[in-house]
Amino acid sequence: MNRLSTPPAADLAQLRAEHAAWSQAQFGDVSAVGPAKHLSKEALEVAAAPCDPIEHADCWMLLWDMQRRAGISDEQLAQAIREKLAVNKARAWGKTREGEAIEHAHTTSPAVGIPLFEGHAPAEAARHG
Repeated sequence: MNRLSTPPAADLAQLRAEHAAWSQAQFGDVSAVGPAKHLSKEALEVAAAPCDPIEHADCWMLLWDMQRRAGISDEQLAQAIREKLAVNKARAWGKTREGEAIEHAHTTSPAVGIPLFEGHAPAEAARHG
């Protein structure tokens, strides 16, 4: 299999398990916060080399680690993705510009001047984006 081939799902499951064992042995019992911070750095590397699967692999391994360390099951993640996708489909989105982040339309709460993210209550606005 060459580097650009997509491995079968069973191969990904095996790699995910292998990564989890290595990460646990290497980094111990830490939370998902460290991997989340590391992910922000790796995402910039993907932005610099968007067609490099090795850079994507860095991000996916950190995502796997964050999910595992946060105790989020695959079923919980799948449900959260379904819910978030429905929210995103219902949002208005800004103009698409190559190489730029595209944000959904935001509104402001007239009572307190707090930016709101569509589909979220004010208290949730700080946690979602």
